[in-house]
Amino acid sequence: MNIVSLSYYQIKRLKSLDMKLKHVILALFLSLFFAASLSAQAEVGELQLSSDTTETDSVEYELIVLELGFDNYLISQPPKEFYSVSYYKNWNYQYTIEWNARYRTGPNQELFLFEINYDKTIDYGLELEYKLYHFYRFFEKKYNITLVNRGNRP
Repeated sequence: MNIVSLSYYQIKRLKSLDMKLKHVILALFLSLFFAASLSAQAEVGELQLSSDTTETDSVEYELIVLELGFDNYLISQPPKEFYSVSYYKNWNYQYTIEWNARYRTGPNQELFLFEINYDKTIDYGLELEYKLYHFYRFFEKKYNITLVNRGNRP
């Protein structure tokens, strides 16, 4: 009798462990699936320019770049104060015009997956101008594409 009841509890325990194992495997699979989908999005690259209105009615802009290697590239660049806001703004305007033209009809359209809505009359701030400028520079370097002919300029 002890052997039968012991075996019964062992079987019940094994079934319980089996269900827990299935849940762990399912959770692991879902985690890997979401990680892979995020990785695929990051490989394609994405750039988001969003505005956030606070209670004081001021607008703050944030640039989110989802491109593999961009953060490491940005760290290796001169500090944002190296150039003026107007320097970054002028280059960003030129880059944006060319980017959007290539997005619509240019060569390598598979690389230009979105249009960038950039208005040179808006004060985005030094941080965003710096980051956008270096996104364009990073993009040119990564894909060996010249968006804007800069001559001998850095």
